[in-house]
Amino acid sequence: DDYKKLKFNNKTQSYFNEMDSADRVARFEKLQLGEKLPVTVLTEECDPKEIYRRYLHANQPVLLKRFATTGWPARTDWINSDGSVNYGFLWRLCKDSRDLPVSQCNREECDSHPVIRMSASDYFGEYWSAISSSQFGEATAKHNQILYLKDWHFQLLYPDYHAYTVPDCFTSDWLNEYCLDQTDSDYRFVYLGPQHSWTPFHCDVFGSYSWSANIAGRKLWILLPPGQEKKLLCRNRLPWDLGECSSETLSSLSGIRLLQEPGDVLFVPSGWHHQVANLEACISINHNWFNACNARHCHDRLLMDLTDVLQSLSDVRDTPGFDEAAQSLLLAHSGLNIPKWFDLLSFIFRRRLNQWIGKAKDTKVVQNWLVAHDLVVASDLLNELISDSTNQVAACLPKDRCEGIQELLNLPLTFDALSAAKLLLVFLD
Repeated sequence: DDYKKLKFNNKTQSYFNEMDSADRVARFEKLQLGEKLPVTVLTEECDPKEIYRRYLHANQPVLLKRFATTGWPARTDWINSDGSVNYGFLWRLCKDSRDLPVSQCNREECDSHPVIRMSASDYFGEYWSAISSSQFGEATAKHNQILYLKDWHFQLLYPDYHAYTVPDCFTSDWLNEYCLDQTDSDYRFVYLGPQHSWTPFHCDVFGSYSWSANIAGRKLWILLPPGQEKKLLCRNRLPWDLGECSSETLSSLSGIRLLQEPGDVLFVPSGWHHQVANLEACISINHNWFNACNARHCHDRLLMDLTDVLQSLSDVRDTPGFDEAAQSLLLAHSGLNIPKWFDLLSFIFRRRLNQWIGKAKDTKVVQNWLVAHDLVVASDLLNELISDSTNQVAACLPKDRCEGIQELLNLPLTFDALSAAKLLLVFLD
């Protein structure tokens, strides 16, 4: 086990610096941006349609206060009476797990925290037990590291335990809807970390949205709107820790500084770079996702990545199997490639079309205006892929699949459905 190689080993003292993570978080707390942008805070229930229009469609962050998580089992099961993390509940639930993905917050590897695999017994039984039974500094010094359980596919692993309900305004989720039906993975996570654990400066996968529901503890966020991150580029690289930037550089930035309390849900829009620190022991529920509002952003980003890949391979363009190799490289670089994106769009389009004509059942997207928006945007993006004039896309899509979708798009039934759907979208204008 990775963890067994690390714990109680004095030889690693020079390799790991426990105080480094604490120092970084302390420095992060003091950071000041040149212009502090406001963020909307909703303190009571709001029409999901308005949240969708004002924030998702406009690609603007919003903080939903505790009303958004009222009634969630996680808000009682995962918290002790004093508000601290009830790690024992999670330990009992996953006691047989031997593959928890744990980030080492006091190490850097390729501008990120390296991940080790730990058993539930080691992580909860030893590490969290030590943190909870003694002073924080003593516990982390004993284990010589700050360990952050991240990207834990909790809902996928324990589907019979319903810890939470996705807020209505976030229910149209193309990414997880496709993954849960067509793959064996998802992008629904639980994060659990002690005080001073943190997440480096980054932008979310695929250019997706994310929502983060804080169950216990307090998190400090700094978010930069799209374009601001370019001011941080050095030799074509972004910093992994904003605390490493000079005060002069930070003073040139406009962004949001936000304290997230227990029960709050934060919506992080596409393309907003951010860094997060746990000021206390924290546990949160996080989804990455995209839908009709930001699918265009994900689409354009993927095509730009494809252009970069093709340019990097231009000297071997005439090699047999080039297109397949380029798509493999794009998948490794971006997490998606054109065939997978085409499959996802086709899946969503077919499902929403069936919903529109009344043939689909057991779907979480029930509002007509959501179905309409999904249907229109998915059809537009599919048409673009099929009719690509550069031949960059057409070269990597099987002809029969393109023809099948094209036939479906050209049906009178589809035309009528799209025409009617567009009439429901005037609220987005």
